[in-house]
Amino acid sequence: MADIGNFFRSAPLRSLFTYLGIALVLFAMTTTLIEPHEVEDAESGVFEAINGLPRVAFWPLWVPMQLGNLLAVPALAAAALMFRHLRLSAGILLAGFTCWYLARVVKEAVGRGRPAALISDTILRHAPAGGGGYVSGHAAIAFGLATVLHPYLPRPWRIVAWSLAVLVGFARVYVGAHLPLDIVGGAALGCAVGIVMLLVVEPWRGDEIEEEDEDSILTEV
Repeated sequence: MADIGNFFRSAPLRSLFTYLGIALVLFAMTTTLIEPHEVEDAESGVFEAINGLPRVAFWPLWVPMQLGNLLAVPALAAAALMFRHLRLSAGILLAGFTCWYLARVVKEAVGRGRPAALISDTILRHAPAGGGGYVSGHAAIAFGLATVLHPYLPRPWRIVAWSLAVLVGFARVYVGAHLPLDIVGGAALGCAVGIVMLLVVEPWRGDEIEEEDEDSILTEV
């Protein structure tokens, strides 16, 4: 695990707010582009290309897709708690459940349906046909967790965390649960929530680094 104190010293506070602003702008842009009852040709083309991939891809995608499930949140928080990383555990819980709740709020406000309600030849693979489509709760949770985990992980594991978040979004399109902009909006929402929760659980501490932050999960295993 990376030295969280060094991360916050090397990443100026204004940079975190810059990333937060970028995530919020991206979320606002995708929300503006959404038409509740129709899908643009470009988005439907991307959806059909991914959704039409062979059935053999289902299980390799379904397994990592569960990282965007709400149940993954307490599981990851418990794992962090086992290694006595209290702030990380708190950040995971706060980010995960906030993403889940805000995704539901956005679904109700935007009122966009799922792919099956908008594209007639949607292939459903154990995915719901009804309900709100924008934003993807799975994508929001996965990207929110990746954001919270980022400063705690060494660089190679950061790549793994973000790659898995992207894979969650890709899988949600493949199974027919969401359209591409649902994923982009969910990812932006998740990143924004994750940054806010990092600022909450890791207050700016200057050169003061607690012993807990200098421990590495990877070296404790």
